[in-house]
Amino acid sequence: MDEKEILQVLMDTADGAFATDTQGRIVAWNAAAERITDRKAAEVMGRSCCQVLRGRDSTGNLVCFAGCHVKAMAMRGELPSHQDLVVQEAPDKELSLDFSTTLVRDDERKLRAIVHTFRDVTERRQMETHLRQALGHRRGSMQSLPEAAERLTSRERQILKLLSVGLPTHQIANRLSISRATVRNHIQNMLNKLGVHSKLEAVVLAHQHDLK
Repeated sequence: MDEKEILQVLMDTADGAFATDTQGRIVAWNAAAERITDRKAAEVMGRSCCQVLRGRDSTGNLVCFAGCHVKAMAMRGELPSHQDLVVQEAPDKELSLDFSTTLVRDDERKLRAIVHTFRDVTERRQMETHLRQALGHRRGSMQSLPEAAERLTSRERQILKLLSVGLPTHQIANRLSISRATVRNHIQNMLNKLGVHSKLEAVVLAHQHDLK
């Protein structure tokens, strides 16, 4: 398989993907990248990836710039580790993207292109932020574990564990081969037993008291 075929396979992924040349100019931008970022290929082709993304880390530091560490490592023949980037999609909307990098070489092992694949993890990051805030808020006020929690059924504990890793109702239903309505019933019973009013509160309680 030559470099063009390799590049085509990588660009056909269901994840967002784009390729740059060794100068950092975008030479390919797949359909998933268009969907996730709302930026058409025609808008970004030939532009520097740092100008297009302007990505920052979780603390707000700029990590996308000419000569960034990813490009520098690639040029040295090193494979950059995966990273999270915060990208401004609109003035009032940010995306959290989980990035991985692949180096495409020719038969002589010369670097020909750098392919970045990414997934939108915005909702997951927001949930993690809310969870940390809720944990911090409730840590001082939470008393002992409600006795009713000990009455959770094995199925309710199973669903609580899946909620704790961020699975939505329909994915829990698929995972357990039960209907969504059944999952919702189990969740409501679980909330009543725990004495909480939301799934997030239940997850907080699960983390505080290791109900998993």
